[in-house]
Formats: sequence, C-alpha cells, structure tokens
Amino acid sequence: MIIHNVSLLDPFGPTPWIPEGWIRLEGDRIVDVSSGPPPANREEKLDGRQALALPGLINAHTHLYSSLARGMPPPPEPCPDFPTILGRIWWILDRALDAELVDISFRVGLLDSLRHGVTTVIDHHASPAAISGSLDTLVSRAQDYGVAVSAAFEISDRYGPDGFAAAVAENRHCFDTQTSTPWVAPLMGLHAGFTLSEASLTTIRTALQPGEGIHIHCAEDPSDGAVARTSGDSSPLQRLLRHGLLNENSLVVHGVHLPEADASRLDASGAWLVHCPSSNANNRVGQTPLPLLERDRVGLGTDGMHPSLLREARIGTLVRSAGLPGGAANLDYLRLLLDGNSRLATHLFGRPVGHLAPGYRGDVVLYDYDPPTPLGVTNWAAHLLYGPGRPRDVIAGGRVRIRNGAWVQDRLASVWAQSRPAARRLWQRMEDLRTVNPSPST
Repeated sequence: MIIHNVSLLDPFGPTPWIPEGWIRLEGDRIVDVSSGPPPANREEKLDGRQALALPGLINAHTHLYSSLARGMPPPPEPCPDFPTILGRIWWILDRALDAELVDISFRVGLLDSLRHGVTTVIDHHASPAAISGSLDTLVSRAQDYGVAVSAAFEISDRYGPDGFAAAVAENRHCFDTQTSTPWVAPLMGLHAGFTLSEASLTTIRTALQPGEGIHIHCAEDPSDGAVARTSGDSSPLQRLLRHGLLNENSLVVHGVHLPEADASRLDASGAWLVHCPSSNANNRVGQTPLPLLERDRVGLGTDGMHPSLLREARIGTLVRSAGLPGGAANLDYLRLLLDGNSRLATHLFGRPVGHLAPGYRGDVVLYDYDPPTPLGVTNWAAHLLYGPGRPRDVIAGGRVRIRNGAWVQDRLASVWAQSRPAARRLWQRMEDLRTVNPSPST
C-alpha cells in the first residue's frame, strides 16, 4: 500500500520534513519514503488528501485498566494526600475489576489510544481479583487492533501472599509465552517500592531471568522514599539497585521525589525514566527534577490519565513553564515523545518503531490539519503543541485501523454500547467495596 498526497513530519527521524510525498508499506513495515507524486503502478493507494503525516505515537506508560474511570463518582470524602488517593480511588477500582471488566477496559483503552494516534502502548496492569490470564487477554486484544504492546502486571504485597504469588506467576507466564511474539514486549510489573517488602523484592529478583526488565512506579510520592530509608537506602532507586532489579530493559516511572544525584545512578544502570506530567499535576505530587529528565533515556507517558500523547506534551510544557523564570529554557517534551519514546520502544521490542523511515513498523497517523500559518522544519514544534486535534486516519502495523475517524474493524458505537453499562457495573462494584471497607488501608 502507498499512502500519498501527504506532508511528512518526523522531526527526529532520518528525513524530518517532506512537504509533499508518499510512504510505501509492505506487510507490517515501511519500505520506502519519498517526495513528489507516488509511482504510477497498480499498488493499492490511500489518498491522504493533503494530510499531515506523523509516525504512530507511543505511550511509554499507561494503565488500560482505568479506561472506565472517566466520570466515575468521587470518593465520599476528600483525599488529602497521594496515599489516600490510592486507597480511596485506584485501589478500590482495581479490586473491583473482574475478568469481563478487564477485557472491556483493554478494548476501550486500546481503541481510544488508536483514535488519538497511539499505535504502541506500554501498559502497567492491575486487577487483583482477576490476575490469571489477564496479560494473555491484553496481548490478544492488542493483536486484534494492531497495537504493539508491552505487558506487565503490577506485583504488590497489598494483594496478600496468594495474590502476590499469582501476580509474579502472571508476569512469568507472559515472559515464557510471549517474549518471541512480534510486537509484544513482556516486563515484570511492580506497583511501587512502598508496597513491596524486602522479602518480596528478593522473590521478584529470583523470578527474573537474565536481561529481563521491570516496570515500576518509583518516587511518585515522598512515602516511597520514607519506606526506602527504613531499609537503609538513600532513595527508592537505590533500594531497587541494591536488589539488582534495574537494567537497560527496565522502566522507572515518575521519579518525582528522586534526588538529583540519582541521575548518574540511572545512567549507570541503563534503566529508562518515564515522565508523566499530567498525572503528577493531577495528583499534586510535584515535578520531576530537570537533571533527571535532561538525560538520554527518558520517555513520556500518560499514566492512564488520557490517551493523547500530543496533549500530554502540551500539558507538560505548560505546567513546567508556569514555574520557570522569564527567559529560562523549558524541557523539550516533544523530544521526549517523538525521539525518547521511539528509542525506548525500539529497544524493548527489538524492532524499529516510531519513525517514518524504511524498516520501521508501519505506523502512520494522518491529521486533517490545514494551518493558517506556514509549517516547516523550523517551526513544527508550536504546530504540534497547539494545532492538530484527533487524527483522521490511523495505520497501525501496516493496516488501516481508523479511516475518516471511523474504526474500520467494527462500529465504534458497538464497543461504546458495551462499555457504558460495564462502567456503571464497575462503579457500583466500587461503591459496594467502599461500603464493606469505608476506610481502606493505604
């Protein structure tokens, strides 16, 4: 298939800007990119109708299990801090998920990601009442929709001994059955250090094979550091290092309350840091120190807040800008998104993804974007931050998934017709859990 009559924007790729050009796809890969009109042959052609073409976007950290949370009733009492937010909202929600709700959450989250141009998802899943088989369900749904996926189940002591063991086993099963599957990248999921004992971290380390990485929230809130210090460690990151849990395949998410000195420790370990600014702002936990973010191995995620990575880059830019003095340079959030996330995903999957270039995964997003001002290689950043909305067409894994805003595999309305009653059922189950335990332990 040839996608033609498009402007190609890939700021950190081999060819950053082609004002008018075309892309050839074969199988699930891009095989050619060029300027001008397409070859005059009998190949299937998709007329981009002067769209702006970007690489498929990558979400470096999200929680698809929270896809039915939008608009849910708030807890009966205000949450004064982050541990209370977890205890009164998210640890109620994940406990309320059964296998059916897990499945519809994956479907909604993956489809909503595609609708916002996201073709690769690095997920961090939790459903304590439906652990076994949950990652198989995620992989199956991602393959149905053409989304490249990294799968991990959050291990935590809060599940109890049996739940802890089941979560370790679920991650181990995913490694053992999916590691060689194209466009699936298993990781060992850990919730956060402050919900894992010393013995639990030792057990997790034993369960990992050489080279396998972890995916963990780290220093999102000061409580993580307090627990680390009780073990004699200077920070949550140092605690993970002491247990031998970090390597070049590991993802450390947030890092809001890591000391600046941990930047060199991250570099030495090879681990990746994933920044989630909208979630940090929403939870009022603070801002990740710039020395940790101005490094080579840093990506951008949404932490389940929403599916739009361009929106995440815009929010991050504005939130951090609000605290900077006049004339001070801001963090380049679009570099995190379009360069950092591509390098991160390419590393995890062992296959090129995230650029409009030969050999890369066939992920192309077309925006019906006709700006009132010039767009080019010198001013693209402002256009991406403040211009395009949802894409018109999304090609993932070499196949058209969204065309003219509609999901080509099925009617979008049919999925939403299932998700709305499912959301009501989830919210009722959450209310029932609150009634049984109105003040859950955090």
